Amino acid sequence: MKKVLLLVFFVTSAFMVSASASTPACVNCHAGLPDAALQGGKAHAEQYQGIHEKMTNPMHMSLKDCASCHSPENLKSADSASASLKGGSLEALGTSASCVGCHNKAGTPAAYYTDWNMERVKKHTFSN
Repeated sequence: MKKVLLLVFFVTSAFMVSASASTPACVNCHAGLPDAALQGGKAHAEQYQGIHEKMTNPMHMSLKDCASCHSPENLKSADSASASLKGGSLEALGTSASCVGCHNKAGTPAAYYTDWNMERVKKHTFSN
């Protein structure tokens, strides 16, 4: 009986830990989708191509998780790209603690959000 109770305890504990773990990166499931599957979605094929094929700066590899910049809660209801960003705007994202450490007003080591190349940002190539 003790063994059964211990087994139940460990299985329940493992389930609770896995249930509270962070959500996996969006691209874990949505990578390599055919163009037809992307139609009508918030992201388009060019953004996926940028993330998977053109992003070359190793500092930005963690950005393959959409939730690095976009709020998962806002993605479904956002009516614009910037509305889905963390904080609801490019300024809020660019001045957040996770970005401003490198993307500060001095531009060292990387450009401040006001100087980002928005064509690359929109295509999610960042550092092509």
